[in-house]
Amino acid sequence: MGSLIQLYGTTGGIGSTGTFQLTSVWLLSPVQTITIPKGTVAKIWSKHVTGQPVTVNLLYSNDGTNFRVVESETLGTTGETSPNNKRKPIILPSVNGVEAFQLQWSQTSGYVSSVQFDVEFGEYDLEG
Repeated sequence: MGSLIQLYGTTGGIGSTGTFQLTSVWLLSPVQTITIPKGTVAKIWSKHVTGQPVTVNLLYSNDGTNFRVVESETLGTTGETSPNNKRKPIILPSVNGVEAFQLQWSQTSGYVSSVQFDVEFGEYDLEG
């Protein structure tokens, strides 16, 4: 098993779209993009969205610049999503060391919403 970290972000209440500034006790300062070290994987085990209605997109890039949506989570009403702890993780591999991921958000107005992702970084393992 690799290192499990929690990443946090908030929409800030300004604007209707954006990229989360992610924070963690493991990070020295907020970042928008997490680069996955070469030969490892990032496993997204769980995510938790709270606050006002928002859609959170997990984006992945295999070249560090062109991102695509790999999963979305929508909070349709004020409140919070229910974590699904029984599912397999989302696995984001890094072959060249340039692969990366981001979390983006979209809302109908400038509401305040938050996200927490539990991410494990470890060696690439074909068995998951």
